[in-house]
Amino acid sequence: MINSAYSAMLENGFSKNSVYAMHLFVHAMLAMAFKEGLIPRNYADAATPPKKNQPEVDALSEEQLDLFFKLLYQDTSVHSYTFQVLFSLLLATGCRIGELCALSWDNVDFDENRIHICRHFIKDSTGTRIEEGCKTNAGDRWLYMDDETMDMLKEYRRHYDEVAKSYGSKWNYFAKAVFFSTHDPGYFMNPSTARTWLHEFTKKNHLPRIHPHQFRHTAISLQLQNGISIPEAAKRAGHSRPDVTLRTNSHTLKDNDRHCCEVVTKAIPKMPKRKTG
Repeated sequence: MINSAYSAMLENGFSKNSVYAMHLFVHAMLAMAFKEGLIPRNYADAATPPKKNQPEVDALSEEQLDLFFKLLYQDTSVHSYTFQVLFSLLLATGCRIGELCALSWDNVDFDENRIHICRHFIKDSTGTRIEEGCKTNAGDRWLYMDDETMDMLKEYRRHYDEVAKSYGSKWNYFAKAVFFSTHDPGYFMNPSTARTWLHEFTKKNHLPRIHPHQFRHTAISLQLQNGISIPEAAKRAGHSRPDVTLRTNSHTLKDNDRHCCEVVTKAIPKMPKRKTG
């Protein structure tokens, strides 16, 4: 009966996500009825709801990236320099925004050209806070960075020291936050601040809305499209399993179909022309 109801909802135009949400509601209600002894078992356990639609990851194209960074680097608004570095590093690392906002100068190794991702912002019932460790066990990782990116961070560190000096004793020197808050001088920037700034920036420049997470997916997609193996891309992204990387970014590999064809057909000798007549 439950399955028939789900089928009827789909036939009458309800989305798979809506039907799945209804299934969760029905399952919860029947679980309560079973707990109170009103029914012998939870019949929704045997039901087969439709799988939710998984939206494809919207990675940014090269044209979108070029335009975004061109406008970003031209921006002269207050605190724009901090966000220029933040979003440049977000693409270069492929990190989650919560990981990058929790980055401290102790995590930046200028001698070895690498940064250590080992903390992240979380939001729960107590509010937004920084938690030691990462979202997954594989999340704690060292990321190699190129010379140009490290030079950018060195120059930005000089800016950080100048800003800290201007605040004097009001500055939180203990946090050593790479990306700092101005409301709580020297402490870590809340990821919501970065999201809000990005939204206002794209709106001001008449760009389609961009979410910080798109830079992460774009970084992973670029790696996969340029021959980086899935396990290596998963390791840099901090995914717990390579199949997570493949599942969330596999559609970006469709652009490689022409390249796949060319690689394989190179091994086929040229067929001689058939004689006719």
